[in-house]
Amino acid sequence: MTIPRRNSKPSRAAMKHSDHARLWRMVEGAVVDAFKSHPDCLTERGARIAVESVTKRVVGTLVGHAKETQKGGRLGGS
Repeated sequence: MTIPRRNSKPSRAAMKHSDHARLWRMVEGAVVDAFKSHPDCLTERGARIAVESVTKRVVGTLVGHAKETQKGGRLGGS
């Protein structure tokens, strides 16, 4: 017995994994550069934690904004 293949629908994901990873690297690079420019702000351990935290928040904000824009929301409306 042969099972018929379904036609798959395009992904409705806001971002593809590879695009999300690229965005993450870009934001992380900017955050790391900012902290390296101001080394007096954090301890070594604090810098690692801060980079991840700030990067996560910025990427989340950008992805959320992209979703709102795709729905027809206004710029900066969320």
